[in-house]
Amino acid sequence: MDLKDKISSAQAVVSIVAIIVGAWWTYDTFIRERRHLPHANIEHKVSHVRLDPKTTLLQVAVTVSNTGSSYMEIKTTDVRIQQVLPIVCVNNDPRCAKQEIAESLIKSERSNDIFSWPLISRRRETNRKSVLEPGETERLDFEFPIRTDVRAVRIYSYIRNERLQPNIESGWHMSSYYELPTVSGGK
Repeated sequence: MDLKDKISSAQAVVSIVAIIVGAWWTYDTFIRERRHLPHANIEHKVSHVRLDPKTTLLQVAVTVSNTGSSYMEIKTTDVRIQQVLPIVCVNNDPRCAKQEIAESLIKSERSNDIFSWPLISRRRETNRKSVLEPGETERLDFEFPIRTDVRAVRIYSYIRNERLQPNIESGWHMSSYYELPTVSGGK
């Protein structure tokens, strides 16, 4: 084997190694870490104001931060308010938080991660048109009138990942609890 053949063989080996390293880098960067898709954090800021003796207005501000390296579209949002206190069971509903809590105090394992709190109100939007570039933040405000006898609520928010295929339901969600002051003396 002459020098020309050795150099040619070495070039082939280096090319093969470069292709393998490039393929690994591409897989690691774009497939495993999915950098071509948005990454987001969401959080709640909740406040309230009493409108009259029977109604409290609950404001939920959902802050969405694009922490990824690609743009993020916000079209579909879903915010739900569920009653926690006082604990009530909806008529004829086999899933009742009060019963689930009682059962979970007896059994150490549960089949569901979340109790079945009754839904008070929900806002679902499918036509919002927001685009967040990497590093940008947007605040989405929602208002919910609720009865003043409700003392605590669970707030659930979901922002759909619009960059995935239409038949894939994926996105970012979070829940938090908010305690309202007790109303006394009919004021």
